[in-house]
Amino acid sequence: AYWQKELSAPLRGIWLDVEATAGVHPDQIEDLRGAGIVPGIYASRNSWSNIMGADTRFTDVPLWVAHYRQGPWPTALREGDLPYVPNSWHPDLVVGWQWMGTTTLLDEQFDLNVFSEAFIQGLYKDAPPVEEGAAMSSKEAEALRAWVQQSVHDPIVARVAALEQQVEALHSGAPAPPKPSPPAPPSRKFVIVSPDDTAGKWFPTEGALLRLNPNFPRVAYGKDGHILRRFAPDRDWHFIIPDERLWTS
Repeated sequence: AYWQKELSAPLRGIWLDVEATAGVHPDQIEDLRGAGIVPGIYASRNSWSNIMGADTRFTDVPLWVAHYRQGPWPTALREGDLPYVPNSWHPDLVVGWQWMGTTTLLDEQFDLNVFSEAFIQGLYKDAPPVEEGAAMSSKEAEALRAWVQQSVHDPIVARVAALEQQVEALHSGAPAPPKPSPPAPPSRKFVIVSPDDTAGKWFPTEGALLRLNPNFPRVAYGKDGHILRRFAPDRDWHFIIPDERLWTS
């Protein structure tokens, strides 16, 4: 499987998307368990019913349920939220819930999800310590450098410069200069991809694209930030799709 070749970190668990893979087979579950990986199933009530029917062979597998119920965040799942199969899933195995809506993080949109803390901690209970000095890929290093520069380094430098001005004014006996108003956030520009466009039209290198669009390899976003498509394994930087939003500044 691709994840055995492409992922450098050892996996503790992996989710099988019923809808994306047109179903789940027991052999997939056993292969993962045989490799020491906890399998899980991601499905909605409709996708499970349409693709898997009343198949009861998977009710011992942890479930991440996609059910977009409106209203305030719940304290517990209801039976009607779960994919229907005879006897259904045991409540202790319903460990994830994709909720309606998205949230913004670093100018990108992410789906809202709730997970069982006990289940997640259990995955890593016996995990070996992470090896020190594990090398990041060039993509990861470039994206991290850009984030640190913009979100950590630049604000700290500006703050230190302002404090130095205040200290200098105190030593000279002159009144401290007024606190400068916070700088206006930089305006960002984006383009919407047309069918004949190529990534090279806006970005000379892959690194240039990833600095402004760090989630590009895995997710394509529309103009308003909604998710157009997910990619697994990661897509090549030349693979852009129509109606996709790409930040250019």
